[in-house]
Amino acid sequence: MPEDRDFVIGADVAMVGASNSCLAIYDVRSREKVAEFASQGFMAHEFAKIGLAYCKWFKGTREDGAYHIWESQGPGGIYGGCLLQTDFRNFYYQRNEKSEAEKESDIPGWASTKTGKFRLLGAYAKGLSERGSITNRSRDAILEAHEYILVPGGGVKHQRDAETSDVSDKGSLHGDLVIADALAFKVLGEFRGKIEEEKPVPRNCFAARQKRYQEKRKTKLADRWHEKEESWV
Repeated sequence: MPEDRDFVIGADVAMVGASNSCLAIYDVRSREKVAEFASQGFMAHEFAKIGLAYCKWFKGTREDGAYHIWESQGPGGIYGGCLLQTDFRNFYYQRNEKSEAEKESDIPGWASTKTGKFRLLGAYAKGLSERGSITNRSRDAILEAHEYILVPGGGVKHQRDAETSDVSDKGSLHGDLVIADALAFKVLGEFRGKIEEEKPVPRNCFAARQKRYQEKRKTKLADRWHEKEESWV
């Protein structure tokens, strides 16, 4: 894998046979999806080994692996517990998303709520519609995204969840690529500012010249201030 860039990995963990457990891997700089994994054949503790392997494989510039986020409810709790038994710690911790500061807790994974999922999928849908925001060329993932619908009360659900009459199936029919993609997109935004800060500025461009001018001006003003201070003594 390329070692000159960083990656984020979103995961949605499902029960065996109910639906797919999925991973979505994105290049932080290009904001493009570079790989995905989906399978119904693994229990949560087995899938955790696969998720960890992908984080190590797509470590990029980081020795501790790709930045990882997963939905922590249901089998996601088992998945996160297995990761905590390793030395891997480059992952998302729950935050109070109702607070402006969004203070980070010590609980790993993203906790889904009715409002939280609505915001998560809404932001992802908006990102897909904006040029340069995110690039997802996965046909399966985009087709699955079209299967989410708005439901009475302001929520959003997978179409099969909304239509099933079996109470035991409610909420279990959508361990899919869409949630993994949306979670990856959520944390991609956290890296945008860091990338802009690290982006090199050519020495002879206007921005670089302007910066040097401002630094020289500050130095001259400081020197004049010190000269005045000395004349007052």
